[in-house]
Amino acid sequence: MTTNFKTVTDRLILILLTIQISFVSLSIALSSIAFGIWFGIWLIQIIVIKKISYDEILFREMKILNLFVILYFVTEVISRIFAVYPEGAFSNLKRLLLFSIFFISILKITDFESLIKIIFANIFIISLISFAELIQYSLKFSDLISKVPFSEIRIDYFNYPLTTAEIKMISFFSVFPLLFIKEKLLISKKYILMMIIPLFLSMLLTQSRNVFVGVFVSFLLFGIIANRKFLLSFIAVMLLAWIFLPAGMTNRVSSIADINHSSNSARLSMWKVGLLDIQKAGVGRRRSSSS
Repeated sequence: MTTNFKTVTDRLILILLTIQISFVSLSIALSSIAFGIWFGIWLIQIIVIKKISYDEILFREMKILNLFVILYFVTEVISRIFAVYPEGAFSNLKRLLLFSIFFISILKITDFESLIKIIFANIFIISLISFAELIQYSLKFSDLISKVPFSEIRIDYFNYPLTTAEIKMISFFSVFPLLFIKEKLLISKKYILMMIIPLFLSMLLTQSRNVFVGVFVSFLLFGIIANRKFLLSFIAVMLLAWIFLPAGMTNRVSSIADINHSSNSARLSMWKVGLLDIQKAGVGRRRSSSS
């Protein structure tokens, strides 16, 4: 009875975990509901079985990582105890529950087949969402390009562009290296390619500059470490794109290093204010100690 209960609840947890991860780009509400349900099922499972099943050897190897997680938790709590504006400071501690996603993945994804199913379910769903975004983008493009520069037209239909771009980048690189291995995969490489192309295009069209940097560095490192032919092709494509693409399409990339760009100057101002606050706090402490 207990074994059957654990098997069924484990499957439910993995299904809901997959829904949470896959649909976060479409609906944070749906993702949060899935998270709350599987977390509740996990708590019920622990109460019924009266123990947490885990690989002792694995968690022994993770002791340094677990220590850092605990230290992070402690730091988060202490920082809120001494917050400048304590009202509502503790409400954001609920985000620490997100660490349970990491640990539940280790606890419940115990075989390679389950891992592959979750990864490709995620890629398939995000690819469908990306395809829908690209259709919407193409329908609106002619109207928007007459009003704003290309670099300001962003895919942001379901979520904040920076958030969804980062999610797509992580998803993309979870399967991208599989295209270059010689071993036969459970899913044909052509189908993997078909899924990641709309994902990749929609990711770029979020116009998120930190993702541009992340993708560039990741491709560069992958080429240097794993595949020199890819590296040469990547460099050639980048050079040709920079030479032949119109300035309107490369302005977003070139603005990364432009200190006069509005978003860059705003960030620089925030850093300056932060450094001044730190300097003032240091001067205040020295004066109080000397008096």
